[in-house]
Parts: sequence; C-alpha cells; structure tokens
Amino acid sequence: MEVFKKEIQRLTASSGANIQKPSSSKIHFKVVHFLMEASVKLSLESVTTASACIFYHRFFRQRKLSNYDPHLIAATCIYLATKVEEQPVRMRDIINVCHRCVI
Repeated sequence: MEVFKKEIQRLTASSGANIQKPSSSKIHFKVVHFLMEASVKLSLESVTTASACIFYHRFFRQRKLSNYDPHLIAATCIYLATKVEEQPVRMRDIINVCHRCVI
C-alpha cells in the first residue's frame, strides 16, 4: 500500500495551487505498464500477459481503486495468469521481479 501512496503523491505533486488527484485511468495505465514490464522480465508468453491484463481490468471493474493496492493486484494477476495458462513460474521469481519493477 505504501508504494501506491507514493505513486499518488508523485503524480499529484504540482507547483500550482490546484492539486488534483490523478484520474483512475492514468493510474490504471501506469499499473498495466508495470504489469507488461514485469511480464517481459519474467519471459511470459503474450497470451499469459494478456490474461493477466484482463484479470486486472475485470477486478477493478467491480471494485474501487482506493480500496486496493493496484500493484499488488497486478502481481497477483500475473501469478493467476501463469496458473491458468499453465506456464510455470516460481512465485519467488514473480515477487522479486515485481518488487524490482515497482522501485
């Protein structure tokens, strides 16, 4: 959750008096970019990456963005997609790659 809060603070930092929250579409775009980057580093097939993106969007279609850490949900979607598409990846590798992509 801390990474998500830092991301919001970074996106809302502005020199003007009007500080606005970033739109949810901007946050989703950045998180899907993170998801794609992690998938490339894990050498996942494109079908697995697409499945992870679909799981991510389906999750947030029914839930509020403010209640969940989107990077954690994205990492979970990668794990779920590797299981659904039967592409074995160790959980340790997913955690390490996602941690390095976020920082």
